[in-house]
Amino acid sequence: MLLIVISAIFLRSHLWNIIKKVYESRRLSITISVVNMLITIAYYLIIILFDNLYGLNIALIFKIILIEYLIFSILIFILAPISLSDNASSNNSFKDYYRYCLPIAPMLFFGGFVKALEPWLINFFGDTEQQAYYSISLQFTMILVLALSSIINIFWKEIAENIEEGRFDKVGLLYLRSARYLLIFMTVGSFFLFFQATNIVNLFLGADYSNAVIPMQILFLYPCLQVFGQLNNVMFLANETTKIYAKYGFLHVLFSMLTSIIGLSI
Repeated sequence: MLLIVISAIFLRSHLWNIIKKVYESRRLSITISVVNMLITIAYYLIIILFDNLYGLNIALIFKIILIEYLIFSILIFILAPISLSDNASSNNSFKDYYRYCLPIAPMLFFGGFVKALEPWLINFFGDTEQQAYYSISLQFTMILVLALSSIINIFWKEIAENIEEGRFDKVGLLYLRSARYLLIFMTVGSFFLFFQATNIVNLFLGADYSNAVIPMQILFLYPCLQVFGQLNNVMFLANETTKIYAKYGFLHVLFSMLTSIIGLSI
């Protein structure tokens, strides 16, 4: 079960994001957006079908996610193949890409493993009720995080291009401007949702989930701090310093896990 969960999270959160970035870099944003829409539609149809036929449980949902993203990760290259030439330049590019990704892979697997442990930690140190409050609050917080991620993808392309051309003054200017405007945007969005948490819970969840207001308010502040994390990650990746990025990722995940355990055990 644990292996299924880790594999499903890795395929959905990491492998598919890499595939999306590859296709976006080849000016195939419309293609990958259509496939994303098909994945969402297929997921909901499969969930409804299995719910009516067999009933849903956590293990079945993770199996559906694993199989679906595995199929689409292969199918995308069949439906919209990316041509690679056989010259030496292409071979060198593939080797450079391999060296670029190699330090990141262990960190991603470790991060996926810790991410899979989060519900178990909350359930172990708290209870199922606290786990439900956290999961519900996280879903609403993802509205801001997804908006931030979309903007960060544009920032990534601009930073990588300017670093490659040696325009480091422009890189610094882009970073400062992006950090300033993204922080303002995320702060306004976070504090708006922070003060609307009670209304959100009452409207979408009902009075039975009134205790979820405080966890939701705390998580609504998370995207404000996520701005600098996202920007710094992009700077590491765009500058091809993936070894430093991987070490930072390991330390970040370890620190997050330890602070979570200490916080949950108090």
